[in-house]
Amino acid sequence: MTILEVMERANSRDTKLVTGFIKDAIMKIQSSTDIVTKVEKQNLTKNTRDYYLPTDFIALSSISILDTNDDDKYKAIRRLSKRPNVTSGVVKEYGTTNVIYPDETITNGIRIEYTALVNPFVAEDPEGTAYSSLTAVSSPTELTHLNLNRMLSLAIVDYVKAAIAERDGNLEQKEYYMRQFSKKVSDNESNKNKMYITQSTSYAVK
Repeated sequence: MTILEVMERANSRDTKLVTGFIKDAIMKIQSSTDIVTKVEKQNLTKNTRDYYLPTDFIALSSISILDTNDDDKYKAIRRLSKRPNVTSGVVKEYGTTNVIYPDETITNGIRIEYTALVNPFVAEDPEGTAYSSLTAVSSPTELTHLNLNRMLSLAIVDYVKAAIAERDGNLEQKEYYMRQFSKKVSDNESNKNKMYITQSTSYAVK
């Protein structure tokens, strides 16, 4: 969907205003849903506890460690609910199984799956173009595409309608369109088919 189509559906001719509302809507969606999920691998370093998250990171989906003793399979690790009490690299507080720092350096030993920032505007139609082939647009025009699927694009339209209604002082319409916006975002999440694999491991990343 292009910015022009959003404008037509929202009955607005103000390109700058609508573009601003679209940016706000995408940020709101990104704070609560996985628009773009990426995977980054980092080297696991011996006796090192802290690792940097990706620069475009929004929310963590999972962290896995490469198990070199089990056919180089990545195994998910659990998050700790609080800062651990560590003595000589060993966590003593979590049940009977100690959680330890890595005792070896492993290339691409950490696999981080996360929700990433999405470029809100692209030159191509994302519905018919591979994500890796999309060209980000920093100065969008009316013919620029939203970098979203059809369902989320329609949710954006509802958000823009709500923002315009609020600007015009029509709070009843604003609330109605925000409910429609939230419903479409929720429906989009429900339509996703996801598979999560969780396994135990002896490593912990805080």
